[in-house]
Amino acid sequence: MGPPPGVTRLLDTSTLVDFLRGDTNTIAAMQHADVADLVTSTVVVEELFAGTALARDSHLELFRVESLLRPIRVLPFDEKSARAAGLLRVMLQQKGTPIGNGDRMIAATAIAHDASMVTSNVREFARVPGLIVEDWRAA
Repeated sequence: MGPPPGVTRLLDTSTLVDFLRGDTNTIAAMQHADVADLVTSTVVVEELFAGTALARDSHLELFRVESLLRPIRVLPFDEKSARAAGLLRVMLQQKGTPIGNGDRMIAATAIAHDASMVTSNVREFARVPGLIVEDWRAA
């Protein structure tokens, strides 16, 4: 049984890496999800491509990442996302629970586009107020 349809889910870098590394729970959840409900962020794409450049066989890894991303809609880090990220930065700093720039930008993109966050980095994203976080690896 996969995730319920009709909910937009932003796939974080950790989830896509879990898939590429063969995590069975993540693979099963992605296979059962409606691809129309799955999105990712331009920030995630940047992180994945940085990883391909560091891989032992960068050409193979590039092919694998490009193949994985092909059916997934990529949401831009646009002005709406930037505004959400700025507010989130101040809010988390004031609470004493900041998160890294990349993760903040990814979370803000999810918030700006009314998406839940699918990540195995729950510890970081759980600090974001109002963000629905799912961990398919732990499912």
